[in-house]
Amino acid sequence: MSRLILTLLVLITVLATAVSRLVAEDTLRGPKDKVAIDSVAPPFRIADLLFVYRSPLLSAPKQAVTNVDELVPKKKAIDAAFPDHRTEWIVDGVLDDHEFRLDEATVVDRGDMGLFWHVKWNLFPRSGGFRGAPWWYLAIVTGKCDSIQPEISLWSSFPIQGERTYIRSHMEFEKLARDKKGKRVLFGDEIANLAKKRLVDFSKEHDVRSTGDPTTNESGTGEPLSWRLQSQRIFEIDKHRLWEIKFTDDNWGAEDALNLRELTLWVTLYGKVSKLSVGAEELFPSTTR
Repeated sequence: MSRLILTLLVLITVLATAVSRLVAEDTLRGPKDKVAIDSVAPPFRIADLLFVYRSPLLSAPKQAVTNVDELVPKKKAIDAAFPDHRTEWIVDGVLDDHEFRLDEATVVDRGDMGLFWHVKWNLFPRSGGFRGAPWWYLAIVTGKCDSIQPEISLWSSFPIQGERTYIRSHMEFEKLARDKKGKRVLFGDEIANLAKKRLVDFSKEHDVRSTGDPTTNESGTGEPLSWRLQSQRIFEIDKHRLWEIKFTDDNWGAEDALNLRELTLWVTLYGKVSKLSVGAEELFPSTTR
């Protein structure tokens, strides 16, 4: 009897330890989704790339610089703010042969967190010939000249019926790194069918309806949104090979071609599809183009 009680006590202790560990891990994971997006440097996009600075990344450094006289010189901050090779490589993956050109560097006072340099870079084709407003990239450097790296992921959105409502597709690079190998590699038709099924099922589940007009989503036809496959390609980004599948609203006619919007889904070689959600695009607003 005593042996049975001892065994039960051991099991209870092991179970309690496992539960507490799971709770601790969930506590560590959970805040990542809830952690406040930095209000001073809001998210920005470059084509299908989403860049996000979160508050923990900008927490007060060990030796926060609060005195302008101790602030790293502007030229040194600009040198530190130039995007690293990984960022250049990722941006080139979506824009194809662009270069970063300095726009401006300003000092931002974050109170107890100290002084930071915000350095803005414009992106232009290396071959020239570009007109209009360029994409831009914001780099942040601490007062001690430490460069802070934003989270980078893939993001696409598409207008649906409802006041400023969008269906959104999001693929995080860190999740690509955890994509399990050893699975069977999928090919073109399989990838396209998988992506379309995921999109159609999600649209039915959330009663996604067409706007009927690609220039606005304030009113709609009320028709369930019917997706049409536009294109698909395989490409490499951040050392990962992905399928890029583009869809549009089949309710839009040929006269809407100039205003055609597309929703992109990304799929790994092993069938992992980008996460879908419904919400306001303003959560991650686009930069001017």
